[in-house]
Amino acid sequence: MSHYIHNVPGRLRVKIPSIKGKPQDGLKIQGCLDAMIGIDQVDFSHVTGSVLIHYDPNVIDASKILHQLEKKQYISKTKTSMDNPAAHLDFSSARSALGKFLFGWALGKALENTGLSFLAVLI
Repeated sequence: MSHYIHNVPGRLRVKIPSIKGKPQDGLKIQGCLDAMIGIDQVDFSHVTGSVLIHYDPNVIDASKILHQLEKKQYISKTKTSMDNPAAHLDFSSARSALGKFLFGWALGKALENTGLSFLAVLI
């Protein structure tokens, strides 16, 4: 089973399929994490197999939390996929460039054969 991880500073979501349908396992994970200094809140869903951890990034970082989950054998590094924030930035800038291009093209078409067609070149 693979573990999906999404992290933004202060908020970590870990999908742990092994807790699906097992609320007692979710409670064990919750207890394990609640004992760590810097953890503000731990919520889990035994329906989705998701654990949501709110933490103070000035006190603890996500790698320490994940290390604790791995140490207790709730997750495995070899079965982990992380959401890559850099990929979102790449897609975001590509979307922005595409949007600007399409806007310029549409504006050029709209102003074509008018006295204002020079504006499309300036944009």
